Amino acid sequence: MKIMWTNRFSLQEGFVRDVETDHFINTFDKAEGKNFKTRREAQKAIEHLYDCGEGLNNEFTIVTNK
Repeated sequence: MKIMWTNRFSLQEGFVRDVETDHFINTFDKAEGKNFKTRREAQKAIEHLYDCGEGLNNEFTIVTNK
């Protein structure tokens, strides 16, 4: 599982490469996106991103690695 982000204003899209304490590091290459072992693990990361304010400008979606 990977997390795709979409900026609400520019509609730019990419993938979450890493989740930090108060932000995420992005990449535009799906292969460089962080691999989450389970959907639950990815969902917890998304909840953290919304909690630290990243959801103000971005929407997050769980996608498969394929």
